[in-house]
Amino acid sequence: MINITFMFITLTLTIANSQDIPDVKIYIESLCSDTLKSMKMISDQTIESLDQIAKVEFIPSGKKNPKGHHEPNTYITNCQNNEKECYGNMILACGLNLQKNQVESTKFVRCFFKEQSGEEFFDKEIDKCIGSVQQKLQVKACANGPQGIELLYRNRMKTPDLSFVPSIAINGQIDKLKEDFGKLICSKMNSSVCKGLKWD
Repeated sequence: MINITFMFITLTLTIANSQDIPDVKIYIESLCSDTLKSMKMISDQTIESLDQIAKVEFIPSGKKNPKGHHEPNTYITNCQNNEKECYGNMILACGLNLQKNQVESTKFVRCFFKEQSGEEFFDKEIDKCIGSVQQKLQVKACANGPQGIELLYRNRMKTPDLSFVPSIAINGQIDKLKEDFGKLICSKMNSSVCKGLKWD
């Protein structure tokens, strides 16, 4: 009887803790200066505590270019800044698709923007932020083929109309993102993990 009671309490606490962790979506663009600033702010503290404070998905797509807003099938070229940004979004999507978990995804995104060089084919970002030679080739093949197009299309379908990029949706509530996203999440949570963290 004691064992059954203990198991029930443990299960209840586990469910409660999982329900306390918010679902977070972060909408980014590869060549957006505001995205660059915010993603470079991601701290080691956010990465180390991430699994305890949020379930995070990065969605590279961003705002549509108003000039092509009503044109069908323009998600490959219809990006806020230029066509090159669409390609960068595919590089991000393909790189994220290789990551094993949200911590690795966050490290990849932070690296991508820290290493941003403005090069046409994002070679530096791929070289610095993707591990093995095989994975680097996979990302390039993905971004230049149907898989990259499919990933970009899916991201566009996931992206609501945004007034600002980057934006963050915490349990569906969208806000502008202008700081370390871990700090913002913790400012909105009553979490014992967050209470133990000190932000700069």
